[in-house]
Amino acid sequence: MQQKLNDFVFSRTEYSVFKQLKFYFPLICMAIILYSTGNFINAALARLPSPIVYISAYSVAYSFMFMFQSPLHLISPTIASLAGNAPNYKQVRRFAIIITTAIAAIMFIFLATGLTRAVFGYAFQLSGKTLDEAVKIFAVFILYPVGLLLKDFNQGIMIKFSKTWLMPVSSGVRVLTLILLVAVIKHLTFIPTAILAGGILICSLYTDALTSLIGVKATVKNVVKAFEKRENLRPVKDESFNSIQNNTLTLFGIWRFYWPLIITSLFNTLNLPIINTALGQTPEPEVTISTFSVAWGLYTLIVSPVTEFYQVPIGFIKPEDPKSRHAVKRFAFLLGTVITVLFIIVGFTPVGMYIFTVWIGVDRNIANLAKRVIQIATVLPLLIVFIQFLTGEMMKNQTTKPLSKGKTINLVTLTLVLLIALLSSANMAIAGIVAVVCASLAELVYLYFSGKTVLSKQ
Repeated sequence: MQQKLNDFVFSRTEYSVFKQLKFYFPLICMAIILYSTGNFINAALARLPSPIVYISAYSVAYSFMFMFQSPLHLISPTIASLAGNAPNYKQVRRFAIIITTAIAAIMFIFLATGLTRAVFGYAFQLSGKTLDEAVKIFAVFILYPVGLLLKDFNQGIMIKFSKTWLMPVSSGVRVLTLILLVAVIKHLTFIPTAILAGGILICSLYTDALTSLIGVKATVKNVVKAFEKRENLRPVKDESFNSIQNNTLTLFGIWRFYWPLIITSLFNTLNLPIINTALGQTPEPEVTISTFSVAWGLYTLIVSPVTEFYQVPIGFIKPEDPKSRHAVKRFAFLLGTVITVLFIIVGFTPVGMYIFTVWIGVDRNIANLAKRVIQIATVLPLLIVFIQFLTGEMMKNQTTKPLSKGKTINLVTLTLVLLIALLSSANMAIAGIVAVVCASLAELVYLYFSGKTVLSKQ
């Protein structure tokens, strides 16, 4: 038994659990750090004059900007999936620059034509100073796409060359920058307040991006030459398993791979707004939304270690070796089980109440309901990690269309469950997390059968 355990964890294969964990652990650290940065930004905004105005203005400007830039987060896995040689790397780089320029241009058009002000005024119901400052903050956010490109593009190179340990380093620098800004923001009153509010995020992003660039330059050095060197060292048997990796990609070929991911990313951003819309239809919307928000904040932090798992199948599954797929699947189950145990501890022991009432500081009524939300969410880590597993596997095979369809099924299921809950006068805070579970299960089932269909055709 001991020998089997050692073989499972510390085997010398290229895809042992130990080597997968060594690759993925920095991504876990990065995800946890990034999910914590919102607290630092809120702390900085709270130190500005008229904090309520700027927290509200920032929140609206950021959520609107996030809708535009969400597709750029997919640059990193696109490099890991498609950049198999130097020519393909150059094409992906060109594609990334084009799509980043397009997104920045669209944001500028919205700002210059007054569409941003109209959306903030009519859709988000802002007015007066809050509306004016939100528009100014959004103007600062036009710098965001370039910084995100620089960060995610270099992080894609880190993943491709197994330098993932650099990622939490750059994220750590980002957090240190935020801490510094929180400490000195009261001494920066000579800067217009709206520019300062938007600049908090931009400065932290660019320090992360520049640290990532320096890390790549220091370790991989010349990326094109590194790809050429890797290509020369690759065994002949590995060169034919996937023609798209060994032939020069076209921009249209990259777009066919990328557009379903854009839809997937966009739909991903709609889950929480849909839930909040449903929660707002209750007799006491403030209490319901606050309860779910408290639980959701803790949920996203605990579940964050599995949110980047799709990178592991991209890096470790070898189409010519079926054992690699089983090894990654075992690692997914192990990771999902560990995170499930954390949910059990928080949801079914006094630890959860201590976190809600002492660390977060909500009253016991909200804490009790939030704890029930966490209890139901206990089933989600395993669902999410296997959704991530199938996502990474399909990206590895350059089969991304099922991903957008799976996310569509997720959204439809989420909406239907919430609608049924509203019509039946259910507790909407509980219904919100039940809807998330049902939606994730529906997406996983669809991706599972789609994946079997794709594999059967290969």
